[in-house]
Amino acid sequence: MKIGQRPTHLPYSSVTGPFSYFDVTIGPKYVGRAHTLAFVLDPDAVNNLNIMKGTTVEISITGFAFNGTKFGPFKQNVTWLGTTI
Repeated sequence: MKIGQRPTHLPYSSVTGPFSYFDVTIGPKYVGRAHTLAFVLDPDAVNNLNIMKGTTVEISITGFAFNGTKFGPFKQNVTWLGTTI
């Protein structure tokens, strides 16, 4: 299957494509599971992560297909600004 090609043998979401969910990690901390392309941090997570404010942190996203196949983790370094990146 080519990138961007819709699989014919698996479920497919118009929002997340072939993915059922995504695990999200910020720095060393697992912050949760996303079932959409957006991820909202709860206030406790933001407060715990604010000790890293102004530093470069690694954001890691791992996608899980509807059949359970794991893709990633995909990593990106960003400057943590607090409530938003």
